[in-house]
Amino acid sequence: MSLAGFTLIELLMVMAIIAVLAFVAAAMMVDMPTMRLDMATRKIQSDIRYAQSLAISTQGWTGILFSAANDNYIVYTDGTGATPAGWAVATDPRTRGNYTVQLNANEFEDVDITIVSFNTINFGLIFDKWGNPYGYNIGAGTYSALANPAGVRLSDGTDTTDVRVERGTGRAYIL
Repeated sequence: MSLAGFTLIELLMVMAIIAVLAFVAAAMMVDMPTMRLDMATRKIQSDIRYAQSLAISTQGWTGILFSAANDNYIVYTDGTGATPAGWAVATDPRTRGNYTVQLNANEFEDVDITIVSFNTINFGLIFDKWGNPYGYNIGAGTYSALANPAGVRLSDGTDTTDVRVERGTGRAYIL
């Protein structure tokens, strides 16, 4: 008599393990929009820190210009101190391409930039060679020191998060 096969206990254990794995996977899928919002928020915080460190290391000016209308931002660099209108797009150290980040697509699907506020609405953020932050008026082409903590608000349609930049130090943090 052959004893090949599975016992009822073994089959029940395998089914229980599959059920637990399915439950965990389903729970993670439900929270996916919040995870995307969190990833985008941390990406912006990281890129602000990168722009500041790039300004200090190159002893030049760098900036990040945000577009709420297009849900993207671009990191610029230039050593002249002129306004970002004539600056070059920085090189992304990860991809070696232009440092442009598009939200509301791919890994940041459903994440929108809702408010950009560096001193007033529609400002960009620039850093001088010492890492000091300034609000950049995109329309006028002028800049001024940050008056208050300023930043960017992101939304996934349900939740919102803010990335703030501290005046004086340029420290980026998440609210």
